[in-house]
Amino acid sequence: MGLFEVFDVAGSSMRAQSIRLNVTSSNLANADNMGSSPDEVYRARQPVFSSYMVGETERSTGVQVLGIVESSAEPEKRFEPGHPLADENGFVFASNVNAIEEMV
Repeated sequence: MGLFEVFDVAGSSMRAQSIRLNVTSSNLANADNMGSSPDEVYRARQPVFSSYMVGETERSTGVQVLGIVESSAEPEKRFEPGHPLADENGFVFASNVNAIEEMV
């Protein structure tokens, strides 16, 4: 592996980590998001990484982001009848973002 290939791998990894940090920032910014239904509330998102191969030697030449997936975990249901976003039964739904996991 030549020196320029090392820089290519490092550069693609840094681009992927930049996307991960942006997603984490978005998750943390919306951690306290509330809604009147599970469909309205923010759900945590995570990037999906993959290495990619180029050429017949099939050596790894970088990292790419395949996409960003939304968490399928249910939002937290809280009974807060005085909340302005409460539904007819007095429940609000909180984002499923775990701030501690995000910061780790």
